[in-house]
This record gives sequence, structure tokens and C-alpha cells, in this order.
Amino acid sequence: MSETHDLDEQSAQFSQNVVRSMLDNFVAPELKKRGLDTDPASIDQYLVELQPGNADAIVRISEEAHLDLICERDEDGPHIVGIRPQEQAVHPDSGWVCYLQVGDGYALHFDFRKYKPRAQGLLVKAQQFLDVAISSEAHLSVALDNLHSAAELTVQALMLLEGNTTQSHQERRVWLKQWTDHENSPKEHADLVADLASKRKTVRYGAETPRLKPGRFKKMCALVQQMIDSSEARFGANSPTARYTLAEDLDPAEID
Repeated sequence: MSETHDLDEQSAQFSQNVVRSMLDNFVAPELKKRGLDTDPASIDQYLVELQPGNADAIVRISEEAHLDLICERDEDGPHIVGIRPQEQAVHPDSGWVCYLQVGDGYALHFDFRKYKPRAQGLLVKAQQFLDVAISSEAHLSVALDNLHSAAELTVQALMLLEGNTTQSHQERRVWLKQWTDHENSPKEHADLVADLASKRKTVRYGAETPRLKPGRFKKMCALVQQMIDSSEARFGANSPTARYTLAEDLDPAEID
């Protein structure tokens, strides 16, 4: 058996497991709530909305699910390459899952990111704070204060995509440390935010001006720009996969 065939089988099995997981987590509970004795696998179309701050998903099945088909045409004619909720079918702040079965095939697409418009707005503001910081290097305290704001806004934007709306500076630094520990971003990002936070009281309220090694400020600005650019990449259709630690305290002996 060829390696390519093995990979194809693994990919097909993974896809089937994802589809089954969506049915088990969203469709089956919804059918039970409605008192319907229907096989979840027989539902040929559904749309799930995951609202921030709401533990209960909104599940729309069959004709309730308003979906747009993404099609391409080749020498064999048009074919479906993806699906998504119709405009205004889900709130812009919500994550979603949509599924459509066509003949023997199906299309499944999901986007669990939340608060996307708000998070993108924060990145725009982060870039503005960074631009002001760069232009005010001659006034280093002011520049560092703006640089800290730019860096924090990028962290806040990333956290918003997970539905986290914390206003705590400390919680943001802890989250970023975990984020970089899992290699979602370079460790230097967490180190920089911690460094800027340690200087914040002095640059904002102190009479003295911090002293930096020659070239250090420009390197700090370049790192914040890197933070903004890598954060913006997570808003695209093919955003990078984030890594997390799951069931951190689980005893391996408890696993069947």
C-alpha cells in the first residue's frame, strides 16, 4: 500500500471524525431538545452559531440554515468548493459551523473565531499607536508608552478571537506567555510585552526617562510590527492553526 494511499485514508478518516463530532456536539442535542426522533446523520443541511458569552449554540437545521455556496468551474462544469453562512445569517461577532450534503458528497466549514470586526479594529489602532511611537523616539517616555499600548492591543485582539474580553493587563501577559510557550508566536513577543509593562509606571508617571542601549528602541518597534503582522494573519481565510495544551492535569492512566 502506497504512502499516498495511507495519507488519503487518514485524511478521509479525519474528515469523517470531524463531521461526526459536529453532529454529536450540535445537531444531536438540538434534535433531542426539539423532541425529534431523527438520526442526526440524516440532516443534510445545518448552520450553528456560537455567540460570545453564550454557552448554548444556536442550531438551525434544514431550510432554517441559510448558506451560500462557493463554486468553481472547470472542464467538468461547476462544483462546490466551500460553503459559508449567508450575509447576516449569523452575528459578525459569532463563530459558526455550516454543513451541506449534496448527493454522496458533503461540504463542512467552520470558523470558531469571535469578535472579528472588533479585533480587527484593535489592530488598526495598534498600528496607529506604533506609528506614533516611531515618530516620537526623541521623546522616549512618550514613545515607550505608545509602544506598550500598541503591543497590548495586538494581544487583546488575539484574545478576542477566543471570546476573551479581559481588561486585566496581568491576564493578558499570562495569556501571551502561554501563547508563545506553545510556539504560536515567538517568545520574544512575550518578553517584549513584559519588558514594556515593567517600564510603564516610569515612562508614564516618573520624572526620569528610561535609558535604552543604542538601537534597542528600533528593535522593539520592529518586534511590535511583527506582532501586528502575525496577528493580522489570523484573520485570513487560511489563518494559522493555534496550538494549545488540553487536559493539562489528566492522568494518562485514566485514558482507556
